[in-house]
Amino acid sequence: MEEGFELLQKLSTSSLAICYRARKDGVNYHLLALQPPLEDKNKKIFLQIADKLKGLSHPNLASLIDYRIEGEKVFLVYEELKGMPLKERFKLLAPFPPSLAVEMAIGIGEALSALHKAGIVHGDLYPGNVLVTPEANIKVLNAGVFVPFYDFIKKGDFSLLMERASYTAPEIAAG
Repeated sequence: MEEGFELLQKLSTSSLAICYRARKDGVNYHLLALQPPLEDKNKKIFLQIADKLKGLSHPNLASLIDYRIEGEKVFLVYEELKGMPLKERFKLLAPFPPSLAVEMAIGIGEALSALHKAGIVHGDLYPGNVLVTPEANIKVLNAGVFVPFYDFIKKGDFSLLMERASYTAPEIAAG
């Protein structure tokens, strides 16, 4: 998948993925390289989710442009987005007016509603997966892409869970 892409900058690293700013044919993208290898049964789940995401367009969701599975490696190509993660926005503006909090909550809620109507569960919603654009619009990132990795938690590997323990749904934490 990285073939044809020029990796410009590593944007972030977690136990689940590495995100790069990349360019192909003069267009910038965000390239997400998922870290844990996918077992065959989870590749099928991933493909179902990715197919739905690729066809989904909503102003509050990051657009998935393309995806590939190459052996055990999984790559996702998203539109390039500019902005600040919500967790950083909290630090800069807190406390902020209730009207701003309501605006952000509405944007996140509308994104989740669009996902649910398409039969997709986000599975990893936390302030690091919500971007506030320079125009103050909300973009929800990485919808559904980590659902296939829940098997790691079920097998007792909680390293994937620990980064987001404060935001993990109880049913996921329970395995």
